Amino acid sequence: MVIPSIIFCLVLLVGLGNAQSPLSPPPSSVFQQATETFDDHPNLDVENIVIDDELDYLAIRQFITRYYTRTSSDDTERIARRLVQYGKENQVDPKLIAALMARESSFNREAISVTGAKGLGQIKDFNFSSLQITDPFDIDQNTKGTVTYMKRMLTRWRDDSKRVSLALASYFKGHNAIARSEKRVDVTTKRYVRDILAHYQTILALRGTLAYHP
Repeated sequence: MVIPSIIFCLVLLVGLGNAQSPLSPPPSSVFQQATETFDDHPNLDVENIVIDDELDYLAIRQFITRYYTRTSSDDTERIARRLVQYGKENQVDPKLIAALMARESSFNREAISVTGAKGLGQIKDFNFSSLQITDPFDIDQNTKGTVTYMKRMLTRWRDDSKRVSLALASYFKGHNAIARSEKRVDVTTKRYVRDILAHYQTILALRGTLAYHP
């Protein structure tokens, strides 16, 4: 019949009009816009500092023991010691790297992300060679690699007053991505940096309350 055919055609046309072309960009809500800045973040210096082998070790160990109870005592001891060792070698506050590891892996040395990042610092496979990593689940190798990579990011932003926040964002998203966006980030990246800095402040507070006993 003619009338049902006309109705069918009208319904089909309406449906096509509401459908999204496979070549059209997805709705803007699908992607987070890089609109956030770090203007509200403190200017931190994590390189020109004095690192105390014992106090920094104790603060990091206490932080892991108190908040990350699934980490074994042996792993806690080794992680804390290696963070201080490689922090001193690279002149980067080991407490900041501890805060980064807390956010990245919760100090699970065998952690693997959905994107394939591995170990304490959640390092991607394509970075293994430049960081001299052959076993990403080895505490020594991953800790050294994490400190080394973070130092590179800090160096790239060395002339910026917000270099710590920008370096952390670069660790998360990649330096080129942050540079291309003119130092603007999405909400998720800013939350990532905020979480690490909150952990860092917690470790600094522990460090301030510790009494050193030779």
